[in-house]
Amino acid sequence: RWGGLGSHRYPVGFSGDVATVDWHTLAYQPYFSATAANVAYGFWSHDVVSPGFEDGASTDALEVYTRWVQWAAYSGVVRSHDRGLSAGDCDDTFPATRTSNTCGVVEPWGVPAKPYFSAIRAALRRRAALVPYTYTLARETFDAGLGPLRPLYYEFPRLDAAYGCSPEDCQYFFGPDLVVAPVVAPAAGAAGSLAPKRLWIPPGVWVEETSGRVFEGAADGSTYEHRRYALAETPVLVRGGAVLPTLPPPRHGDSIGAAGRPYAALVFSIYPGADRGSAKVYEDDGATTAYLDGATFAWLSACLLYTSPSPRD
Repeated sequence: RWGGLGSHRYPVGFSGDVATVDWHTLAYQPYFSATAANVAYGFWSHDVVSPGFEDGASTDALEVYTRWVQWAAYSGVVRSHDRGLSAGDCDDTFPATRTSNTCGVVEPWGVPAKPYFSAIRAALRRRAALVPYTYTLARETFDAGLGPLRPLYYEFPRLDAAYGCSPEDCQYFFGPDLVVAPVVAPAAGAAGSLAPKRLWIPPGVWVEETSGRVFEGAADGSTYEHRRYALAETPVLVRGGAVLPTLPPPRHGDSIGAAGRPYAALVFSIYPGADRGSAKVYEDDGATTAYLDGATFAWLSACLLYTSPSPRD
């Protein structure tokens, strides 16, 4: 179903059905996707799967699924996928329902509203809001071959800490201004507990998206922070001075197909920590290859320059 490594210039990889849905297989995906950038394989389409929510689903299974969706919101391709309803033992249960099927029907709305569904919905809404950012990253891939997920050592090649990505603990750049550290291990204790996470703070100023807290990483790469995150939170650091383009919140029921429409409005979020910053937003018709003519597309630039007031102001 796909040609493998080197099959064409802009590969989108399919990693296969997930044999066992657990924390181990979830943890491998960010590591795999980020390091695949080293061989110009920038877009991986991993299954966003659930362990199966038949009656009596455990809180651990619900937590795994929620964290899986949150990681996917900051991946190259977001794609939900049932676990093999067309073959094998699962074929006998088609068409499946939540109560009759044990093969993992993916229904984000079929989980308990709090805290699971609210956290899943927030992650998917964040992905939808980031369309101007992610679509621009796709154009950058077209122009330069640099995918949306980038290992930290691309920017900090001389710092040993930038090479610390492992399946159990991985951070990566999502575009130029976001550093993502997905939660891929369970929270200690009962449902509602906080998940511990060690963050490497790269050199410079970074803003934690969930809390707004500002961190400053040492130039030698020695800065770490030990943080704890609720189920609704995804650890994301935003570069100080970044200007992040997003879409306004959609009207209810009007989010499908947003990437193929002209932007009626954009929101630019400015993050403190630098005296200047900028953002570029790419746009084309979202449906054809007319952009290949070199003219049927548009770039929008937004620049921020902060000047300190004089003592008399």
